[in-house]
Formats: sequence, structure tokens, C-alpha cells
Amino acid sequence: PRLLIDSVQFGSKAWVGSLARFLNFRTDQIIMGFLATEAALGVYAVAVNASEVLLYLPAATATALLPTAARVETGLRTEHALRAFRSAAVVTVVGALAAALLGPFLLPRLFGAPFEASVTPFLWLLPGAFGFAAMAVFSYALVAGSSPGFSSLGPTVSLVVGVTLDLVLIPRFGASGAAAAASAAFLAGGVTALIAFRHRHPFAWRSLLLPRRGDL
Repeated sequence: PRLLIDSVQFGSKAWVGSLARFLNFRTDQIIMGFLATEAALGVYAVAVNASEVLLYLPAATATALLPTAARVETGLRTEHALRAFRSAAVVTVVGALAAALLGPFLLPRLFGAPFEASVTPFLWLLPGAFGFAAMAVFSYALVAGSSPGFSSLGPTVSLVVGVTLDLVLIPRFGASGAAAAASAAFLAGGVTALIAFRHRHPFAWRSLLLPRRGDL
């Protein structure tokens, strides 16, 4: 019974972040259904599904980090998290650059000429991948460090920022406004998760992006 109580207390704090993370992916499209045309929603859905490919590797990295970081002491846990972020960040930046070059060419050819309008929101979504990488890695690292409440801060901030900006930008800019809001939301969530992790596990800022030999 004691273990069950502890598990529920721990899990409920982390669940807030899991719920917010799930809502981050779909709330903007629900809001668009009310504030924009069906055509704009279709254009945005194509842009979102294409750009989400960039999120798969950071999400997988964060998932793999959780059990590894949970087994080690605090100092090594911090290094594991920073190494995971640096690796995920490099791959995400390279992927975003490749997507920026290939996306405008491929989207209209794969989905047809009417979806050429998806290119602009697709490009607006790309910067958000970097914020998502930070949010995923550092949120999971906080769970591994027995800080489930702190782990929920990044996704929650991301959701609040995203919904707020959706309500402001979608009526005026349609799919591009939703895309800009999504990127800003992920970046805000990533910064929040990073600050929360550094508050719990202090580290030098230069170690955040300074590559190490083991990062490869």
C-alpha cells in the first residue's frame, strides 16, 4: 500500500506534463476548426504531419534517457542529460536544415498543387523542433531525477503559450499563424524545461552546446 501511494503521488505530478505534451500536438488543430476554414485546417494538417518527423528522434532519445539516467548518481545524470540534448540538438538542426531545403519542393509534389500553401506553415514549424528536443530531454531527465512536478513545467508552459498565441494569430494569419504559435510554444517549453533542470541540477552554460567526443 505504501508503494502504491508513493507511485500515485509521483505519477500524478508527471501525468500533468504528459497530458500537456499530448494536448500540445492537437489543440491548435482543434482551435483552427473553430477559427479558420476547412481548407486552412487541411493545409495546416499536412504541414504538421510533415514537420513532426523531426520530433521522432528527440522523443526517442528522451525515452531512452529516462531509465539510464534514473540508475546513476546526480553528477552522471546531469552529464547523461546534457549529452543526450547535445546529440539530439545536432541531429535536429541538421534535419531542420534539410527539411527547409527539401520541404518546399516535396510537399506540392507529394500532396498536389493545392497543398503548396502548406509550405509556409511547414517552414514556420521547423524552429519549434529545437525547442521540443530541449523540452523532451530535460523533462524526462527531471523525472529520472525524482522531480516529477518540475518535469511538468515545460509542457504546461508550452500548452499555455500555444493556446494563447493560437487565439491571437489564427484569426488573422490562418495556418501560418498556427504554425508560428506552435514553434513559439515549443521554444518556450524547451527554455522552461532547461531552466527547471538547471535549477535542480546546476551545470555550466557552456556545457550545454559545447560538443564532446562522446556525443557522436
